[in-house]
Amino acid sequence: MMANTEVLAELMFEYKHFGNAQGNCLASDPTCLAALVGGAGGPAREVTVNQFTLTASPKIKFMKGSPIRPWLIPVGLGIHVISPPSESITVLDPGVMFAGGVDYRLWKDIFIGVDARYHVTGGDSDGVNTNGFTAGGYLGIGF
Repeated sequence: MMANTEVLAELMFEYKHFGNAQGNCLASDPTCLAALVGGAGGPAREVTVNQFTLTASPKIKFMKGSPIRPWLIPVGLGIHVISPPSESITVLDPGVMFAGGVDYRLWKDIFIGVDARYHVTGGDSDGVNTNGFTAGGYLGIGF
């Protein structure tokens, strides 16, 4: 494409812990189903709300041979898994991700870097919005 530019593949696993929330009694006591069906509802339970994201995308890295390498992800596929499940049985939320960042080579194939990513999904799963912006630092291994 351009001199000193590479197109690579990135596979990323990301975990987000959002905190605790009140869930229905099924959150920690599956035997309360009879109470829910009967309309009693059972006691509310506190649940941990988290999300696991798996993304696969092409990564364009610039300035080949330099210890500092800016990069760009024009678009990547993202699969978001919401836990605990929402009121429906849908817990997978597919979408796309856009990103940019900079790597710095510490030693051989060990890198540190910073990045910013924007995740876009087709909406929300029962009020759980998985769209959003993340930014942070990382330590990575190139291979």
